[in-house]
Amino acid sequence: MSVQASVRGLIDFRHADGRERSWWQRFRLICQELMREADIRLLEQILLFQSSFLGDDKLSDEGFREVQKRCQQLLEHLSQRLMPWEKRDAKTATRNTYAELIEQYRRIFGDPNSPEFQAKQAEALAAAKRAREQQEAEEKERQERIAARRQRKSATRKSS
Repeated sequence: MSVQASVRGLIDFRHADGRERSWWQRFRLICQELMREADIRLLEQILLFQSSFLGDDKLSDEGFREVQKRCQQLLEHLSQRLMPWEKRDAKTATRNTYAELIEQYRRIFGDPNSPEFQAKQAEALAAAKRAREQQEAEEKERQERIAARRQRKSATRKSS
């Protein structure tokens, strides 16, 4: 890792002082981050490889579920490497993710069971219906203009 750090220009060994504690702390942090990045790249490649099996039509149902389970585990592991401050296990992660999605939906759009939400939905549906009807009317009018123009052209050709 120290060679990679040097090649990337993160550490300049010409100015290194092996007796200085702060230099070693910085060196260790940089190497740890490089190792974490390498681990993430490896996990991404493994996940890509595992997920390629999901498209195999010869895979049995049990095999499909097994590969899917391994992919989910890899994703969770990758997620933990990318966001180490979020500590969760696989069971709570699935439960929390579902609960978080529901909570986010409620925060953004509102509670679907509330009268305010239902009123907004009804209003939005009515507005969409009005817009569609207006668009259909405009399209009908445009088609009628085109037909009238064609009739005029055809009448002028016949009279000539």
